[in-house]
Amino acid sequence: MMYRYLLAPAVFAWSLAASAAGNSVSTASPLPWGPAPADAESSASVDAFQFTSRARRDESDEVVIVGFHQPVGEGMLRLGTAWSGDDRRADLGFAGERLSFNLFSGRANTYSRLDPGALQVDPFFFHGGSRDDFDYRGAAADVAIGRAVSLQFALAEIEADRLDDRRTVYAGFSASRIAGGVFQVAREDDATAQGVMLSWSSPAGVTSFRQVDHESGARYRAIGFDHATGRGRHVGVTFRSGRNPLYPSGDESRLLFHVSGTLGAPPPGALAAAEQVENGTQTTNGDQEQARSGKARNLALLGGALVGIGVAASSGSDDKDERIRINGRNNAARHVLNRINPVSVRQNREHGGWIYRNADGTFGYTEPVAGSVASVDIGQKTVVPGGTVASASYHTHGGPDPRFDNENFSPSDVFSDVIQQVDGYLGTPAGFMKLHDFRTGRISVLGRINN
Repeated sequence: MMYRYLLAPAVFAWSLAASAAGNSVSTASPLPWGPAPADAESSASVDAFQFTSRARRDESDEVVIVGFHQPVGEGMLRLGTAWSGDDRRADLGFAGERLSFNLFSGRANTYSRLDPGALQVDPFFFHGGSRDDFDYRGAAADVAIGRAVSLQFALAEIEADRLDDRRTVYAGFSASRIAGGVFQVAREDDATAQGVMLSWSSPAGVTSFRQVDHESGARYRAIGFDHATGRGRHVGVTFRSGRNPLYPSGDESRLLFHVSGTLGAPPPGALAAAEQVENGTQTTNGDQEQARSGKARNLALLGGALVGIGVAASSGSDDKDERIRINGRNNAARHVLNRINPVSVRQNREHGGWIYRNADGTFGYTEPVAGSVASVDIGQKTVVPGGTVASASYHTHGGPDPRFDNENFSPSDVFSDVIQQVDGYLGTPAGFMKLHDFRTGRISVLGRINN
């Protein structure tokens, strides 16, 4: 799908850098044509920022964000675009005295580098996930119902090939120094996860709490504190804990520290006004533009958080995540061959399928396909579930038939592995499990299996 991208708000740019997923250290510098002078409050302006974000798995991501701002009556119109590698995002927003909204759409892979949002969780924590590209779109709105009280509503929809459509909805509030809300993730019509986001602002900094409960029984929690030291620099600490019954040995708790800042920080007056908005303090009439910018930035971050939550909590290809996960490819092959080889020997009929690698590094297998006395058609390696990669073939050779050398790989078995560019496992009538390495041509015996 092709997108036309408009211009993105500069305040959103810094928010992305400050909340980059995982243990990140980000730097930002304005590009040559921005930002606009601080005294140009009543005219249109263009801001541009480029970031180098060192985040997940020691990867360095270049993020570029460009924004256009235009005062419209008592409000501020914002158009924007952001990109990093193959990730793309477009925004259209309006921030007014009583009503603010943000519309967004984009395309990303696995877990968008442009939408770290507020979750900051490994996208494969809840299940194996999917590495397929996905498209997303959504909207967020802030409605003032009093002098210092607002209601927030947001919706994000996610689409990907071979996966059900997903949707995340949010409802929350903000009042002076406290804000919070609840959200739900659904795949088609079935709820997949739900959770809560809370934050409290004080002169010392911002304290936040996030919790996600998944249908599998997994739970993720994060408690964080962020302190603005001035001139765009932040320091903070986050405690994260998670447990997932799909990974009995995967429960963990981590205490993380982060430091972030900008190069070429905006004037101190603008920063002070922006921090007043962040901390929930009242602004003067002259700070109304900064207040509206703060609302627009928060709505953009909220939309990004919903996309991140939706991807992390619902990327499995099935209605419920019941995919097989076995540590080690040999173990996965042994598991399925132990199961099907006795049937193959009894029927004197070949059976076979694929061993695949899940996105979280575990392995599974497709259900065995029954063949004939001398062959089995397991199809192409693209038949594995969405979000996985075919790693090896497996098949059995039926019973001890004197017409065939069923204890060894046949020439056609070896040729098929080479053509498909995968290794192959074989279960024999005598109960041996063998492996063919297609790169070296070596065949080894890995032990005994049921027969």
